[in-house]
Amino acid sequence: MHDSDPVLGAVRAAQQQDLPAVEALLKLCNLPTGGLAQHLPGYLVLEDAGQIVASAGLELYGTAALLRSVAVQQDYRNRGLARAMVNQLMKQARSQGVRAVYLLTTTAQQYFRRMGFETMPREAVDPAVTTSAEFGEATRSDRSSASTMPAGLRRGVAQTPTAAAGRRKKGCRDSSGHRWGAAAR
Repeated sequence: MHDSDPVLGAVRAAQQQDLPAVEALLKLCNLPTGGLAQHLPGYLVLEDAGQIVASAGLELYGTAALLRSVAVQQDYRNRGLARAMVNQLMKQARSQGVRAVYLLTTTAQQYFRRMGFETMPREAVDPAVTTSAEFGEATRSDRSSASTMPAGLRRGVAQTPTAAAGRRKKGCRDSSGHRWGAAAR
């Protein structure tokens, strides 16, 4: 454990030389690495003392995206690092015209529900997202029980659990056509 928290300003875009460290972190956290190299430019990382201690990635598929590889080393958890990285990626998604963000998870459903994601059937996921390496791996592996969770983006604001619950039912589109929800792995 380090004496001080990493500075959140140290969150940066992943670079090609980060690939081995991000892969190692994902393996340490028991997360899939398929498709990582191709989508590394959509990743954020956080370093402390020259070591990557957190990652989160966004794969773009037209107006849909897959949030993946949200990983934080054990000693750095419960400090808001993952939330900060996910929020930054959601802002990027909005600025790039993404209307729905999906994720797959086997262990963090409650965590992502608090961030505005909701569980939905895989069949309801944007077909473009289902072509991702992670989605394909999840349907062919021990991750086949993973929850699919989407979050819609509306007027530049990620839906909060309260807002989403108050306006829509799972798997629906809001009045502006944005999808929200999540898919199981």
